[in-house]
Amino acid sequence: MNEPMIEVYTRENCDICKRFKARVIEMGFKFDEKNINDYIEYHEDWRERKSYEVSAALTAINDGNYPVIKLNGEFVNFAKAINTLKEIRDGSKA
Repeated sequence: MNEPMIEVYTRENCDICKRFKARVIEMGFKFDEKNINDYIEYHEDWRERKSYEVSAALTAINDGNYPVIKLNGEFVNFAKAINTLKEIRDGSKA
């Protein structure tokens, strides 16, 4: 099984974020968790941190909801992330 690269941009006390992280752990994958406020709130290094990508994904993919998920370099919504991870886990997607 190829280990997918998973980045999860979350907010504290976000129940959907907690549910997503629990599902990922349950499937046996590791992820890098990032505080979304570090990306969408003003900061001097926003270009270097690619904050515009996170903000765009928050709006375009998630309709302003959390978490924002980046899976193997592509921003995806909750359902697509879980389905893709199931396929990876089950060996139907390499």
